[in-house]
Amino acid sequence: ENMDSMSEETYGSYSFEEDHSFEDYSSFEDFDTVGDDYFDLGASQEITRQPSFYVLEEDVFIEQIQRDIDEVQGVLGLPTKAAASILLGHHKWNKEVLISNYLNEEKQQEIREKAGLASLDLEGASDIQKTYNCLICMDDFPGTEAYALGCGHIYCSTCWKLYLENQIQVNINCVKTVCPAPNCTNIVHEQAFRRFCSEKMYKAYERSFFVSLVSENPHVKFCPAPDCGLVVRTERRNRLEAVKCGCGFQFCFKCCDYDIGDHLPATCDHIDRWIKKCSDESENVAWMIANTKKMPKQRL
Repeated sequence: ENMDSMSEETYGSYSFEEDHSFEDYSSFEDFDTVGDDYFDLGASQEITRQPSFYVLEEDVFIEQIQRDIDEVQGVLGLPTKAAASILLGHHKWNKEVLISNYLNEEKQQEIREKAGLASLDLEGASDIQKTYNCLICMDDFPGTEAYALGCGHIYCSTCWKLYLENQIQVNINCVKTVCPAPNCTNIVHEQAFRRFCSEKMYKAYERSFFVSLVSENPHVKFCPAPDCGLVVRTERRNRLEAVKCGCGFQFCFKCCDYDIGDHLPATCDHIDRWIKKCSDESENVAWMIANTKKMPKQRL
């Protein structure tokens, strides 16, 4: 009998009919079928499934990122976790792409420069016996107060502290802060923030770092529900299917909008066009109200 004409076939305990009867997945709401045993039609086994997205708390997500940083540092032989973190951030936290690219020795220097890592040495050399002139405050200072990133631009500790704490206060993306030297693109690493910033300011930096982990990673997004704080991590980029957060809110992973939520079966493009249409009509109504008036009643 022709297999293509059959709507359902059963082999052993397997059924090829799609099943949507699952209700309780704990923190997982969507599953993909995996395993080579699935095609063993003579076997009588349950289908093995894996979650296609995860709902994570902040500390669990950060632990996963730290493991990725440790793995990259070990595989690539980098001297510090800070260097591994900067390179991962430049590659949108995709460790596979970073490792594949960086293993090509001819491209390593180019990759570091594009990532804002002038040197694998996080600190530039300075002579503690020497007196320097700070090009920010224009004061002389002893070598014991000198500090430079791997790019070698030396400034006094006081100016470094003021500069970094100001960046935390005014720059929402302070994790991308660069050396204060003109035209220098060297990224200020986490250890420098820890060294010069107060405890309160460093906690603010850590929060900004966490937000950047989510915003720069196409596989991870914050739940848009108010006061939720959980993150959703998917196995596929640009996932089109809806996800359900641990707080109970279900939303389109691509749109990630609380007001829209789960808009299936409408596509994201349909929703964008509908919102634009409503906005255009609203502008037309506003123009008519501002520029026209009602016709006076005709008197007999």
